Amino acid sequence: MTQKRRARRVLLSVSLFVLCLCGLWVTLEVSLPTAIVAQNTDVSSLIPESTSNHQITSGQTQVFGVTLKQGQCLSLSLQKKDLQLTVAIQKPQGQTAATFLSRTYGPLNVFYIAEEPGQYLIKVQSIEKEAAQNSYTLSLEKPRDASPADRTHAPAAKAVNEAEWLRAQWEETSLRKAVTNYVDASQAWQTIGLTRESARALSSIGDIYFMLSEYEEARRWYEKALTIRQTAADTEGEADSQNDIGYMYVYIGDLDRAFEHLNRALQYTEPRAAENPRRLAITLNNIGELYYAKSDLPQALNYFNRALVLWTNAGDRAGQALAYVNIGYSYYDSGNIQEASKYYRQSLSAAQVIGDLRSEALARTALGGVYSLSGEKQLALDSHHEAMTALRKLGDKLGEGAALNGIGRAYEELNQNRLALDNYIAARDQYHRAGKS
Repeated sequence: MTQKRRARRVLLSVSLFVLCLCGLWVTLEVSLPTAIVAQNTDVSSLIPESTSNHQITSGQTQVFGVTLKQGQCLSLSLQKKDLQLTVAIQKPQGQTAATFLSRTYGPLNVFYIAEEPGQYLIKVQSIEKEAAQNSYTLSLEKPRDASPADRTHAPAAKAVNEAEWLRAQWEETSLRKAVTNYVDASQAWQTIGLTRESARALSSIGDIYFMLSEYEEARRWYEKALTIRQTAADTEGEADSQNDIGYMYVYIGDLDRAFEHLNRALQYTEPRAAENPRRLAITLNNIGELYYAKSDLPQALNYFNRALVLWTNAGDRAGQALAYVNIGYSYYDSGNIQEASKYYRQSLSAAQVIGDLRSEALARTALGGVYSLSGEKQLALDSHHEAMTALRKLGDKLGEGAALNGIGRAYEELNQNRLALDNYIAARDQYHRAGKS
């Protein structure tokens, strides 16, 4: 792919889904909003070793009760699709014991050790922006006395949830703090044989470094996760790692290695499409990226569209946002600006609904290119500026470079050549920091 093409195109990372295929055990001691704590009416009892189905709308809080002895474990599985929510645990005396956050598609597994005996309230709140009704399923394990392994597991789970809250701030400093949490959690989980959780934490570190455009560091952590998964014969997790590593190689331009890893992922995900279409969608999207990097736009479009169908059928909005922007770039490079603009706008809309500031910024960068080509110079400048501000805060060096390059182009079209040159130089510097020549 030419440098000019690389300069204008920045795609989302695998972490943007953070496309969470499996839930992480999470816990965090924070204060709940007053509005949540006050809603103690309509308490439904949770029956151990049972499953219950529920419907919830945006902003709604549903309250459940469970009785625990001091030192007993509360192990709760919340199965869902693309539903963003928080879960708060309230102690018998009314204090908030822990909150749990899920911003991504897939289950949320709650683990908590009771500090005092009595009835605990579990408050599930939808934090969706859209008013549509969503469904979820609750399953409660039989409470048991906490074992030494449980007491190792609990702080590891807490560290991971703290990392999730840090990532939700969309700031570079917070992302780097989250890395430390994931490292601590991974090491703790390794000591008690929770290899799947340990590997997921390492993959999350890789996702963060990928987002920061530190691709070699991302590769290092992705490969650590792969080693754990191979040792544990976790073929499902291994496919995820092959996807992660293959996608990373696309970005650094090693397309032969990218193909090797993505082909291994495809060999696992394609035969299992019926049971996990989202995992196959990731693989197809990544292969589309590979063909895009080879300038084979028809093949790239084919794979992007196949991924979009799977993500749309699954109701995965983060996946849709990624597919839309990829399809848009393919149309843009094919000269079909109208179609490109349509898909960029769909990507922007999907990203805004789920509050994914990085995906939103990358869609704005893409739209800025359309505005420039259409002669809407001020709109182009505004779009690129907005994207650059968000991406700089996030620490996405490659994304910021693309936005700066777009700003330079916009200033050049406005005949402000000094400002154009300054931004082109700044863009070049960011590309160099991201390892691009």
